[in-house]
Amino acid sequence: MAVVVTLWFVSTADVAAVLATEPAPDRGFGRKFLSQLDSSKPITMIGTFPLNRSTVPGKDEFYIGGFPGIIVVQMLVDELTKLSALPSRLTTAINSPDLYVFAEDTESTFAGIAHFQGDKLRRSFCATRSRVYEDKGLPEGFEYGFWSGHSEGIDLPFAPKDLVAGAERGWLGVPISSSGPDINVVGYATDGRKEPRIESHAPSPPLSEVVVTSSTKLGFSATNPDYDDYEAHNEPGVGAEVDDAPGTEVAKIARDVAHIGWLTGKKLFRLTRSKAAAAKERLRHLDREK
Repeated sequence: MAVVVTLWFVSTADVAAVLATEPAPDRGFGRKFLSQLDSSKPITMIGTFPLNRSTVPGKDEFYIGGFPGIIVVQMLVDELTKLSALPSRLTTAINSPDLYVFAEDTESTFAGIAHFQGDKLRRSFCATRSRVYEDKGLPEGFEYGFWSGHSEGIDLPFAPKDLVAGAERGWLGVPISSSGPDINVVGYATDGRKEPRIESHAPSPPLSEVVVTSSTKLGFSATNPDYDDYEAHNEPGVGAEVDDAPGTEVAKIARDVAHIGWLTGKKLFRLTRSKAAAAKERLRHLDREK
């Protein structure tokens, strides 16, 4: 089975405080980390996204985040049932006082947790709901509620994946889920694929430019005094000087839009009045012809 394994290399006393700021990941760190693991494989960046809101990595994919005092690496590991069996090149890849490991199989009930200090395993528990694969070290404080039967389970008094969620909160101080802070990571692939193409789009024009362009196409411009036979200063509240203060640009745009609407209504009224006068004149001539 392919298991999603997440390693947290921790050298800070307050993981929750660092993650609460939702720091941006160090893009260069991931490449260095993967080169250290296997320098023969090509490395392709595939995107930046929150670890706790994304799908799990695929084969030959790694999600990596480098933050102050914290390194997180997520990957797929085949045929894993004991976290103590993780290769040392992974568990000692980063020199940190503590390494917390979480494992979950997306297609079964298997899950596991582990705590390493240096090259020493302090705690590992890996199981499905009906079979325990590994139980080493003493239970951590956050585990007591699970072993006391306060959580639901079939053979075990709890579901192993629930233990993973409890371990994340117990060891890291925050839930690694959509309810917690965003864990921003960079995704990499080592299968030789090309980097995804990112199309650049021209920036949208300012709203003021849109107003001027649209009004010009309609035959008048709020920024040109020749657009109508009535000057702007003759209309109440239009054309007043505005100080260069915050919100001035928005105020100018609102003024121009209001002015355009006022003039449009005035032109429609004059056009309607002109058409009515012309129709009346034609009727008067018809009466004379009779």
